[in-house]
Amino acid sequence: WQLGAFYTDEDAAYIERGSALSPAFNPVLDLFTASVLTTYKEKALFGNATWKFTDRFDLALGVRHARNDQEFRQTLGGPLGGDGVQRITESSESVTTWSASPRLFLGEDTMAYVRVATGYRAGSPNPILPAAPEVPAQVKSDTLINYEAGLKSHFWDRRALVEVAAFRIDWDDIRLNLLTAQGISYGVNGGEARSQGVEFTGALMPVDGLRLSSSL
Repeated sequence: WQLGAFYTDEDAAYIERGSALSPAFNPVLDLFTASVLTTYKEKALFGNATWKFTDRFDLALGVRHARNDQEFRQTLGGPLGGDGVQRITESSESVTTWSASPRLFLGEDTMAYVRVATGYRAGSPNPILPAAPEVPAQVKSDTLINYEAGLKSHFWDRRALVEVAAFRIDWDDIRLNLLTAQGISYGVNGGEARSQGVEFTGALMPVDGLRLSSSL
């Protein structure tokens, strides 16, 4: 078993300027200026454990609970930007992810498994745009849940390896970027998507020093 804690504190600065140019491509007028200072803090607790029911069967479980707090300090100016006033936006969110994976050993060199695991990508606050009331205050996390079942096997005195698996990934609240009429980017949560299929990996060592591998 394993227990742990995680913490991160990240700061970033984003500066952008859009200017009208002369025929010689020299700036002659600032049309848009943006200064965005961001802070991202996340703390989490997590744990993993594997229980061996027998020498041939075990079950691994994991869980992680995280909370992130973010702050945007933005200043938009220029004829196409805004009034030059600093505005502060904040967002906070808690997310719990987990995983479960039973394994069955079919002898010393073959193992079958199933794995279900979730994941996420943190959301964030959006810029405050008085001229664009359709912009939401916050983008929430998008999430994944992954299903996988497979078989791994060594044979021929461990000179050959075969791995086959079937998978499905469900993706919800996909984060997208849109543009306002003024061309300013902001985030929204979209719909859902699914990826599913099968995969194969094989390796063969016919003689010492030579390894052949293939994947599909």
